[in-house]
Amino acid sequence: MANLATPTVSVNDDVIEIQPNSLSFKKGKGDFVLRTQQAGSAVSVIANANVETKLSMVKFTMLMSDVSTELVDQWLLDRENNGSTIDIFDGSISTGFQRMFLISEPEQMTGSDGTIEFEFQGPPAN
Repeated sequence: MANLATPTVSVNDDVIEIQPNSLSFKKGKGDFVLRTQQAGSAVSVIANANVETKLSMVKFTMLMSDVSTELVDQWLLDRENNGSTIDIFDGSISTGFQRMFLISEPEQMTGSDGTIEFEFQGPPAN
């Protein structure tokens, strides 16, 4: 079984450098809500998709640099258009995310080990 030990991340077709072990994502399959109903002693379960949770998510951290601070500005501008395209791949494993939006302006931590944490959300992954 393969795993994403050393994933490559691209945003808008540009490969970006991220901190090791900082990538996490959800494909946006959503949650199910289970309810029960009964007729006498017979109980049945009703399962329904909670469409409010059908959002994909991609998070990662980059070191603070000229490049990462410029990307903050670019990805914030992308929110005004159609969002960003994010692809994650490692060997034979690949996941694509379309119309991903930076959900808030990231905090930029300065210093020799300063970082920027990014979180995108959008429709379910393909």
